[in-house]
Amino acid sequence: ALEAALAVSGRPAGPGVLLMVDVDQFRLVNEIHGYETGDRLLTALAQLLRSTTGAEVIGHIGGDRFAVLLPGVGLAGAEQWADRLCGAVRVMPFAWTGHGLGLSISVGLVAVDGAAQGLGDLWQAAEQAVRVAKRAGGDRAYVYRADDPDIARHKESVYWVTEVDKALGCGELHLRCQPERKSGV
Repeated sequence: ALEAALAVSGRPAGPGVLLMVDVDQFRLVNEIHGYETGDRLLTALAQLLRSTTGAEVIGHIGGDRFAVLLPGVGLAGAEQWADRLCGAVRVMPFAWTGHGLGLSISVGLVAVDGAAQGLGDLWQAAEQAVRVAKRAGGDRAYVYRADDPDIARHKESVYWVTEVDKALGCGELHLRCQPERKSGV
């Protein structure tokens, strides 16, 4: 449903904001409290998303991630919405067995302007924005900007990983070393 709402011939349907919501430290929830508790937490988060938003589309995109489409909303309004959502998750009632964990989410936002953006580009931008939010400690929203230095560094790292892998696969990368010799003192 999310892709259908975003795509018309592979292009976004119109202006708005795409949000990627990621549960911080979800792996710990599963490890400490078990997978059943993790599943209940995801269900509770989905219910909170539905009750908090004026979004037309909310989708579980796998693991601990959700996508939200806010059509007709500008970045400033979407960022305020995401900040309110982060606050609502922090105080979200949830029954833990044993000791509890503090709940938080990271949210990546990307503008959908209906121009030349493809679905793949939007997903990748939202993913990169979530990564920056998590690297900054989580429990926050981050708006994707193509000129962001963190995102540029990440793109460059990904580029070089693929170049090195390609060179290794083709036998074009050769490592040389110089033997270590002890000097006579």
